[in-house]
Amino acid sequence: MELKLPLTIATKQDILRIQREVRDYEDMVVQRNVRKMNVESPISISHGLKDLVQLNQINLNEKNVPKKLIKQLETSLKEVILFHMSFATAPNDEVNQKLVAWFRKEVNPKILLNIGVQPTISVGAVLRTNRTVYDFSLRKHLQESQKDLAKALRSEQ
Repeated sequence: MELKLPLTIATKQDILRIQREVRDYEDMVVQRNVRKMNVESPISISHGLKDLVQLNQINLNEKNVPKKLIKQLETSLKEVILFHMSFATAPNDEVNQKLVAWFRKEVNPKILLNIGVQPTISVGAVLRTNRTVYDFSLRKHLQESQKDLAKALRSEQ
């Protein structure tokens, strides 16, 4: 079964964090069993891990499931497509999730999107893939328009 990534897992760092959390979860379960602790309170997990297990209908309490999940996350790390998108200011979490959702729906469901800040952009965005940089910034537009502006101003004289 191929692992589906929820929108709350958007970066390579998110996957690595979830892997560590699953290992920690597994260790806590083992400790409870060794100590024969009959604890009613569930082990708390992050929103990202909660979303991942719900989306993929995974029960972390079943035997060997955490190990399988860790292997699936390792496989996912090898298969993902990394994009980096920069803005003049940091977008909020809602915008980040909408961007990730759009890229996964329209481009590829295995996309991870690192979102960063680059103040020199002013307005717009810059998208970097493994091979190409797509500059949708006002700065780029103005740089490209500079020759046209100079030509237009010279023709008015």
